[in-house]
Amino acid sequence: MARRQSQLPEVARDGAGVRVYGQLGARQVAELAGLGASSMLATHQRNMQMLSAVNRAMADSARAMAEEQRDMLRDCVGDVAGALGMTIQAGEREARTRLQAEFARRAAQNAVRHMRRSAEIAARSRDQVFDLVGHNITGSFEDLQRALARLDGKTR
Repeated sequence: MARRQSQLPEVARDGAGVRVYGQLGARQVAELAGLGASSMLATHQRNMQMLSAVNRAMADSARAMAEEQRDMLRDCVGDVAGALGMTIQAGEREARTRLQAEFARRAAQNAVRHMRRSAEIAARSRDQVFDLVGHNITGSFEDLQRALARLDGKTR
């Protein structure tokens, strides 16, 4: 009885337990796994949507940072103008020193508040971007696992 030739390649396991599909080209493996053009286009579309969402998150972060810098500058100019006005009005040396110390305290508090807000904006943006990219990578791995499972089923 003649042995029937299979159109599928022999499947073996290498030392790491990974399936080896012989001399198949990338296109043949993709066809076996059911990775046609529509699947590739869907993956590309998902990648483009993720990049668009990352771009929006980065733009929102840049806008928030610009607003925070505007507020920081406004507070700084206001503090300096107020301190100059108080210093000019205060006649005694002791009163001027007290007002300067109050100005320095208020300026330091404002700087810390603005730095905290800037750090929060950066962290929020970073978290959004990592979540978006991580979700996309997870989806891609899940797609790859399903394709490999289909390929594995077709080679048995």
